[in-house]
Amino acid sequence: MRAIVLITVFIMTEWTARPARFTLLDWVVVVGSAYVLATTFVKPPRAGAWRDRTIILTVLDILLIAWLVWATGGLTSELYVLFYLPVLQAAFRLDLRDAIGASALAAAAYLMIGLAGGSMDVAIPITGKLRMATFSVSAIMIAVLLGVLAKQARFQRSERERAQELLNRSAAIYEIARAINSTLDLDALVKQLADTAVSECAADAARVVLVSDEGEPQVRAIAGRADIFGEAEGSLEAPKWVLEREELFAAKAGRSVTKAAPDMRPPGEARHYLAAPMIGKGRLAGVLELASRGSEAFRDVDEDLLLVISAQAAVAIENAKQYGRAQLLAMTDRLTGMWNHAELHERLQEEIARSKRHGRPMSLLFADLDNFKSFNDAHGHRLGDELLRQVAARIQGAVRRSDFAARYGGDEFAVILSETPVPGASVASDNIRRAVAVEPFQVGGRRVHVTISGGVAAYPEDGTSAEELIDACDRALRAAKKGGGNYIGLHTQLGQPPA
Repeated sequence: MRAIVLITVFIMTEWTARPARFTLLDWVVVVGSAYVLATTFVKPPRAGAWRDRTIILTVLDILLIAWLVWATGGLTSELYVLFYLPVLQAAFRLDLRDAIGASALAAAAYLMIGLAGGSMDVAIPITGKLRMATFSVSAIMIAVLLGVLAKQARFQRSERERAQELLNRSAAIYEIARAINSTLDLDALVKQLADTAVSECAADAARVVLVSDEGEPQVRAIAGRADIFGEAEGSLEAPKWVLEREELFAAKAGRSVTKAAPDMRPPGEARHYLAAPMIGKGRLAGVLELASRGSEAFRDVDEDLLLVISAQAAVAIENAKQYGRAQLLAMTDRLTGMWNHAELHERLQEEIARSKRHGRPMSLLFADLDNFKSFNDAHGHRLGDELLRQVAARIQGAVRRSDFAARYGGDEFAVILSETPVPGASVASDNIRRAVAVEPFQVGGRRVHVTISGGVAAYPEDGTSAEELIDACDRALRAAKKGGGNYIGLHTQLGQPPA
């Protein structure tokens, strides 16, 4: 805008008076004004360029104003007051030293205008000398006064921005803490952590890498632009380094800024990258990563925020793992590691409801060991428990991935055969029976040959509720036992309706 004003004044004062003359000085003025106008709307290419640009523009403004004052009468021109504009600009946009320098440059330019008209003693009238002296003193005084006021204003603004930054940081920490402590489900927790990290830390993507039971890093959640991290296996170099060193890794513009790992590169297409270890309750839970493709790198405050979030996340993850372990213990049989009686009933109810909803069949197998009481009486309960553990392992190895195997109690086992009608259930159950009987077990230094008998009931032929199916399995199991054992009986072959 100021370039347009200067050019307009130039046209009104100079070109209208001598339209045919266009000197080298005129070209300099036009080119300088065009530069001022163009650079006003172009973003600086590097940090700190605003100050350099403001200095250049201030100098150009002073030269353009000096030219206008000279072209409109020199020391007699009233346009000399325009010299105050670059002084004001320097005071408000630069520091005190630059403002004083701008006022000194403006005074020197005004003095050069006077010298350009002749010697100081002859050509310059007393009023001109007085005007030059008045302007020089007032310009410096204004520069000092406004420079001090601007410095104070900038300091107050900086303090306000710092306070706002701390407020935003506290709000982000609170929001993330609230999000990750809202659930004890580990999968939901890490997803919530990744989603919240993206939104609160202004990242393009976030990733949560946890340490597996075998001590290997595993990607458990990704939020935002997942493709930034690249291929999973090749992108774990930085998280592995963080897990080994238990310290933060940072990269800017594709290059490491962490002194301990100068040759490390961020994963995938990440241009700016942060990875912090999640350490809580004395345990290393994993790594929280932030990645960005943008031009702005993560700041120091982002690193501090990530470290705080990672520490909180580590505690939440450890709590979720402990809860998961406790929940698993409540659902599993301690002796065999199979699902327990309570979990069997809950899963059976769900499977029956699903079969009703979709109109699909399902079957249930109940089995127990033949002559297990005699083994217990002869060898004791300790060896009896060991035998049960080995039988359970064989049953689990024989069931299909879609099946659900549980210990019902004592030496009884149950298997839910999902979406399986009677013929398929007969085949699957007999496979389990043969897996148990195929070779003897090594128990207490002796080889023990064990067989099982079982009963199969199907939905909806043999019952439409959990109780009806279990009762039907019991009847089929008793019939198999009466037949000599080592046999799978089908309730549909008993020739009687469900009780």
